[in-house]
Amino acid sequence: MTTASRNSQSSQPTLRQWLWALYRFSRPESTLGSIVMCTAIAVALFPVIPYEPIILVKIAACILSLALWTITCHGINQIYDLPVDRINKPDFPLPSGTMTITQAWLVTLGTGIVGSILALWIMPFWLAFGFLGFMTSASVVYSVPRFGSRTVRQSPWLTKLLGVTFRGVVYPATTFLTVWNFASTQSFGLVYLAFILTFAVLFCVGMNTFEDIPDMQGDQKGGYRSFALLLGATKTAYICSVAFLIAFVGLTLWILTFPHLFRVEFGIAVEALLLLVFVVEFTRLLRLHLQPDGSGAKPFYAFLWRMYSLQYIALIIIFAPA
Repeated sequence: MTTASRNSQSSQPTLRQWLWALYRFSRPESTLGSIVMCTAIAVALFPVIPYEPIILVKIAACILSLALWTITCHGINQIYDLPVDRINKPDFPLPSGTMTITQAWLVTLGTGIVGSILALWIMPFWLAFGFLGFMTSASVVYSVPRFGSRTVRQSPWLTKLLGVTFRGVVYPATTFLTVWNFASTQSFGLVYLAFILTFAVLFCVGMNTFEDIPDMQGDQKGGYRSFALLLGATKTAYICSVAFLIAFVGLTLWILTFPHLFRVEFGIAVEALLLLVFVVEFTRLLRLHLQPDGSGAKPFYAFLWRMYSLQYIALIIIFAPA
């Protein structure tokens, strides 16, 4: 065996390394966020859902469908963003070489196809086609250059609009309407949907605004425009904080306005506690970690994802459908 052959074999990732790369390629913080979101919405509505095995199976399929489509969207983005990710995320599967482009396409298309089949099976047709149509077009427009991704990503407003619509409107609304379709009573639907969308949209405004900060260096070299590059890391972080503060106030107002649909004491206590934790962590970020070039911001971004998941889990305690 030649030296070149030995080097080639040693450079091939092991099965364990490839499985770890597959896990990271799925963007687990986002995919797990989708799973937590769907599961929490479904469990919160369990009191008005008939306990029939087929319905429980369809709810599980809804959770899986949205999780798979999360992987599909991130997969398309990672494939076409490879040059930028070599700067921003050099340890990711594609930039590091632990996953090939061909493997990435197989995972991306496979999850998209299976997720689409599940959506067509469990959702009302109008909802399934609307969901699949938006997810396909948004992913292509955001990530594929020949379909205008470079133009879209030259505008901080357009990129945020797509991100907030995807995570803050389409996903929670699709999940809620799918589960709500199984409910024995639907008189409460609009209030609960409005409550979910209030925090989903505002949380996503905050998270999608903040995520520009850790990527400032790569976005600048890649020629992209973002709020962090336009306003600086600190001002962008403050925009994030305002979105979260408005979200917590809005949720409290929904609870107080419709006390018969919520567990008021639990709801107010949960929102107050989450707000306090957010303020403490945000203050720590500004004082100790955040740098003008965006470094030091990644731990806080991970914290925002945990807040996002906790707020969804709180639905199980706060909602009181009957």
